Amino acid sequence: MCRVALLVKLHLHGTAQAELEAFGDFDRPDLYFEFHADIYPEHTGSLVPFSLRLLHAELPQHSGGHHESLDRLYNLLHACRKIESSLDMSLSEDSSNIQLSATEPSAAQTLWRSRSVQVTYAIANCLVGLKDFCLAVSVFESLLDLDPDRKVHLLCGIGRIYLQLGNITAAITTFSEVDAITGPEQKAIVNLHLGLVQVALANYREGQKLFQEVLQLQPDNAV
Repeated sequence: MCRVALLVKLHLHGTAQAELEAFGDFDRPDLYFEFHADIYPEHTGSLVPFSLRLLHAELPQHSGGHHESLDRLYNLLHACRKIESSLDMSLSEDSSNIQLSATEPSAAQTLWRSRSVQVTYAIANCLVGLKDFCLAVSVFESLLDLDPDRKVHLLCGIGRIYLQLGNITAAITTFSEVDAITGPEQKAIVNLHLGLVQVALANYREGQKLFQEVLQLQPDNAV
């Protein structure tokens, strides 16, 4: 897995895809613990780590295959939610009726919910790469409930998408919501996005003024 991840980091996406083709769709019998019962007698399930499955799903978009990535990502999201459903019914991850300890269900639920959120972010980013901004906004909005701790960053991202769409009114509304839920310590974030709005409105001097205020608050802000 590390090798494939490094190939992606080096933008050698074709080579990375070729490496993963040997594993097919990760559903071969020899990729399950049960196939190696003599080595792993007490383990069940897939040998393929979740991170590799996510990497495999995201990879095609780097070579223009956004639709293939979306297919893989939605399949992965479906699998995550199916496991979540099993855990909610106090079953094991593979839906078998195994008695879990008092701490196991909550720990597993937290893990798989975080994985669902991770895949949802990947879907939204893939849609942005596909320039399907309206659907991307819809997916990012769903994350406001799934990942409330990142609400400010999500709203800022949604507002920037509205700017790309030319929907200045929606962008202003979204950035106003950011302003309403942030404190003085996050004023730089607010001013940065208000500056982008002013630029979009061709009010360049006002935009420059807001950007200069951002630099005073955050001298190392590269944006």
